[in-house]
Amino acid sequence: MKEKLRFYLGVYGCKYRLEIRAELAGFSRTFCWLLMIPLSYLSAFYVLLVIVEESGGLNGWGSGEAAFLFGLSMFSHGLQDLFFIRTRVMGELIQEGEFDRMLLTPLGIFTQFCFRGLNLCGLYDLIPGILVFGWGCRKTGFYWNAGNVLSVAAVIAGGTMISLSLYTITGCLAFWFAESEALEDLNIRLIGKMTAYPLTIYPKALQMVFTFLIPLGFISFYPACGFLGKKSAMDRMLPIPLETPALSLLAGLAGLAAARALLLLCVRRRL
Repeated sequence: MKEKLRFYLGVYGCKYRLEIRAELAGFSRTFCWLLMIPLSYLSAFYVLLVIVEESGGLNGWGSGEAAFLFGLSMFSHGLQDLFFIRTRVMGELIQEGEFDRMLLTPLGIFTQFCFRGLNLCGLYDLIPGILVFGWGCRKTGFYWNAGNVLSVAAVIAGGTMISLSLYTITGCLAFWFAESEALEDLNIRLIGKMTAYPLTIYPKALQMVFTFLIPLGFISFYPACGFLGKKSAMDRMLPIPLETPALSLLAGLAGLAAARALLLLCVRRRL
């Protein structure tokens, strides 16, 4: 097991070094992305901030708490963009024959698919996330101790796996439908809207869907409630402490296992 892990790390470490060099070779493009992406997300957060302040809060969420939630959601978004960007374009990989190439290599198909490409734009997504989250922590008086550091890390890891799972599961439709690219835009907008705002602003039916069917609430909303000492609407319906940070990690692992099983099933059925 140790030798296998060392082998995978060596292969992907070399691969990522080459991709970073290729990305940095186009300096003008990299510089433009570095300016455009953070400004875009900071502008979106400014609009959210204006809405919160003008409306007197979003169902009890003030500006600092909204910043905490928004920044937390940006971490998983940035990491998904950085390491797992290719999971968004399953249809393109299948149509261009890139997916078939992965079947001919000795590495696992799911691992290859997830770590297919490195996208430095994910780093640029993390810049506004760090800034907004840091401001939200200061505004809310969030205390950084060892337990909270580990909890935030677990939430970010779980949220990243939830996003990865959703892109992979919906991407599997490309094995049957030639035009499945529209799902990428749907996923981007769905994850962005449902994780950057308090889940309680949506109807109860949608809250149930994004808690138990598509667990987007565990990317940022429920963990933020736990960190900030807030209660969610689900607390009045269930005795389960959904705000526990470990649940985000468990939801991510469960989603990842389901996505892997579905992808392998699709590959076996379509071969």
